[in-house]
Amino acid sequence: MNTTENTDTDAKKTFVVRVESVSEARARMREAAEAIDRGDDLGSRDRYGLSLPSDGRLNQVLSEKTIALLRTIARDEPASINETARMVDRDVHIVHDTLTDLEALGLIRFVEEGQAKRPVVWYGSLEIDIPIEGPDSATHTATS
Repeated sequence: MNTTENTDTDAKKTFVVRVESVSEARARMREAAEAIDRGDDLGSRDRYGLSLPSDGRLNQVLSEKTIALLRTIARDEPASINETARMVDRDVHIVHDTLTDLEALGLIRFVEEGQAKRPVVWYGSLEIDIPIEGPDSATHTATS
């Protein structure tokens, strides 16, 4: 484990992953924009988010292996993708593809250090928001 202070991670930041339809996400963003225009206080600035269209997509993005990968990166601060793959005992090409997908979704960042790309989990907690009831909840189907 790296004992140096990780200045890339902010333990106060929360990354929220929501399962919601495109129309729900647009409505939520429109409401937030209108609140900002009115000068309303939106609360914590330490919350960031991602909307996914279905429970199935949530399961793809945040599988058990992916969560273990995120925890390993946050805890052990690997210096590269190769080191990350060794730490989780997985094929480097699969880990590379997974990390590239997670970066595209905003769940990790890469820091270029020489020829290596160091993955960084930049938030302290991950929150999952899944609607049980609501106008579009019938479209959110679980996959096994």
